[in-house]
Amino acid sequence: MTGREDFTGLAGQFRGELLAHCYRMLGSAADAEDLVQETYLRAWRADAALEMPPLLTWFTGRQTVARFIEAHFLTEPGGLRLVPVTANGERAFAVYRREPAGMYRAHAVLAVTVTTTGITRIIAFQDTGLFKSFGLPGEYRAGSGPG
Repeated sequence: MTGREDFTGLAGQFRGELLAHCYRMLGSAADAEDLVQETYLRAWRADAALEMPPLLTWFTGRQTVARFIEAHFLTEPGGLRLVPVTANGERAFAVYRREPAGMYRAHAVLAVTVTTTGITRIIAFQDTGLFKSFGLPGEYRAGSGPG
């Protein structure tokens, strides 16, 4: 595992343009970032799979994965912050979840498989101890960013 990096490649190719468009639409950098992150989380392909080791629970199919993510993670705007990282040479995200007081706490590391048609597989490691492997803090305050 290595440290943070800019999310590049097919899934992130137009992220800057999307962020700028959302900013123009919403007038707030924080709101624009929230919308872009939620858009990326919703961008599953029909044969997408979500695994959460060591749990035996897993989901397949775009709608099944999307329903699970919407019900458990996309419950409020700005509820999550994703930090791009590299895990074993592959794209991944460190996910922080916002608490009621506004503090973001380490939640999970998502390893994603990206193809020309979108995200096809997500492995969610819910071991917050992994954040140290990426040089990331376990928490941060809204607006300050991690690390």
